[in-house]
Amino acid sequence: MTTDAMVREWLEKNYGDCRDASGYAMELYADYRDELDLKTAIEILNSDDPEIAFYEELGYMYDIAQCEMEDELIEKCAADLGVEEDDVRDAIYELTYPVYPADHFLKQEFRVPIMVDTGAESNVDFTLNGFDDKGFIDQRSGIAWLIEQQGHSKSEIELDTERDSENEFVNSTFDAVNYQTGDLGTLTFLVTMTLEQLIKLNSKWKAADKPGTITISKDSFTLLFDPWYGAGSDFIELERDVELPVNMIWEALPDCPRHVSGNWGVDETYGLTGKAWRGQVTINE
Repeated sequence: MTTDAMVREWLEKNYGDCRDASGYAMELYADYRDELDLKTAIEILNSDDPEIAFYEELGYMYDIAQCEMEDELIEKCAADLGVEEDDVRDAIYELTYPVYPADHFLKQEFRVPIMVDTGAESNVDFTLNGFDDKGFIDQRSGIAWLIEQQGHSKSEIELDTERDSENEFVNSTFDAVNYQTGDLGTLTFLVTMTLEQLIKLNSKWKAADKPGTITISKDSFTLLFDPWYGAGSDFIELERDVELPVNMIWEALPDCPRHVSGNWGVDETYGLTGKAWRGQVTINE
């Protein structure tokens, strides 16, 4: 019997329940404290293919653990077979492969400000989400889109109309538009998302046609936020869930401070508690 055949027989005897079409899967385990830092998570999501980038990052993170696992297998196999370690090394490398603890990291949660661009806004530096000099809201703006999406008309919000004081959405939207600090406000929803959701959403966003929609829960804190100057508005009280086309998302990345991203984060601007990020997202096909 050749050495390779002996190694295969040894693996089958000891790890037969780990065998699949690719070989013998050797699982690597995460410490419960292991997590991706904000900078690494954003680099993954900003890559051309976030899913591939994620698994490449796992390979870097667990390179030492993989080497230790392989060395342990080689040592045990050689000892059991009564041969030199070099005699079984190549066969172990060929017949086994590591399984990274992907699920541990995919379940990691991040605070995410989902920022909207109707398509017209980024072309004018996000200056549309305010009243013009006559007190009207630009129909091309994100806030105009939200008003219509919530079942209202922008005339209910504009300065020359008498607002329904009993309607929280109308009143809070007027306050957000009228009293926002800063001139570059992006319509922003504060939500919590897992890394798995973020990878899926950003992969859709990078596709040429940016397919599908997401549903944002109506309890999401919503505002006009200026990440360039660290400014913004009061919060808007939504009346219903928001169905947002993926092609209207300007950015959906973890909230982070200036020293990480270069722009202001929502948390560092507002000093929020975790409750502010209670909004949830469903990614629709």
